[in-house]
Amino acid sequence: MPLFETVSPHVERLNLNWKYPFGIEIPVGIYMMQQQNEDYYLLDSGIESMCPDIIFALASFFDHEICKDYSFKQIQQQIQHFNLQLKSKSTQNNFILDSKFSTSVSNLLQTNLKGFCVTHFHLDHCGSLKQLYHLSNQSVPIYCHENEVEFIRDGKSIKQQPSSAFAFKLGKLFLSDCNLGNLPCQTLSTLFDTFQPSTSTAPLIDSSTSSSSTNPNSKWKCHNCPGHTPGSACYYHEDDKILLCGDAVMNLWNKLGPSTSVATPDPVAAAQNFKTMCNLIPFDTLLPSHDPSNGVPRDVVMKYISKMK
Repeated sequence: MPLFETVSPHVERLNLNWKYPFGIEIPVGIYMMQQQNEDYYLLDSGIESMCPDIIFALASFFDHEICKDYSFKQIQQQIQHFNLQLKSKSTQNNFILDSKFSTSVSNLLQTNLKGFCVTHFHLDHCGSLKQLYHLSNQSVPIYCHENEVEFIRDGKSIKQQPSSAFAFKLGKLFLSDCNLGNLPCQTLSTLFDTFQPSTSTAPLIDSSTSSSSTNPNSKWKCHNCPGHTPGSACYYHEDDKILLCGDAVMNLWNKLGPSTSVATPDPVAAAQNFKTMCNLIPFDTLLPSHDPSNGVPRDVVMKYISKMK
């Protein structure tokens, strides 16, 4: 079974495969970000079917009783029942969730996670968010960039985004939403110092575009890199010098490239904001969400952006 693996002192990654037709598999990264006080935040949640994998990996990482009392197959069955409950419009149904399992999962999430963080609202990043939030007994808060709130909390569809990009207009014909069901969420600025896109050449930590958080001593900083989505959020750890960039770029087959065009309403802004961000942040390693490697060294990233138009 896939488990969380350490990629830096404050980052654990669970890499799961999203299976496409014709045998194509796309790696999807799910992360735990650790604060210096040892608090953990789960970053992204893959597609909906990955929820059992996440629960099992979390239980294994934290050595929780749930992975001792239940096999992975049993966890899958319980999550399937839980999903049916969430989707049922009736308050009464025949799908009964094991009360011991429900209590154990709630304890696992509430005890070990301080929040669910989001890079952006797409279904391969928020697909399991609804299940995880309700499995935590709605006690673990959700954090996203302020420009993603309308998609996660207010139910705005991916298809409602304005765009002049032909590929995205075509993508609207078949793109699906997460159907998160109006989840309550808080803005990342209440958790980390956040930075908006800037044309400044000053280092990010000195940028005047920052907003102060309620946790100014955090080594984690959040940078908004719009284009793929309005509130695409990238997370940088000052000591580890690692940048978790979501879908700002992808590193499929060990080759850096732009995010999927059919799901990107403003590819020009996405490219420019990524380039600006990389010039501002003194990272050593870039870790895209779709990347089978242990990260991309800075020199490779800078060579890539030097060739961008």
